[in-house]
Amino acid sequence: MPDRPHVCFDRILPLELMRPQRTRRAARGRVRGISPIGKTWMNGSTLHARFIGGNATQRATAREQAGWWTDVANLQLVFDDAPNADIR
Repeated sequence: MPDRPHVCFDRILPLELMRPQRTRRAARGRVRGISPIGKTWMNGSTLHARFIGGNATQRATAREQAGWWTDVANLQLVFDDAPNADIR
């Protein structure tokens, strides 16, 4: 089978879906949320990230911003050139 490029894109949501939505409080005042199955990582996971383009300044900015996410999301990021990186 020939190699095919992998393409990722962001979907632009309709305006009615971009408006703030009401949240419901669950037991003990917790806020409930949803996440598609298979689209989350376990707490404390180490994720590999790979750059596919961008110059040195852009890559440095991405690494800097990733540091903020690792602090609040309980995730660790390893920037390497792994071909099967979780984040590309």
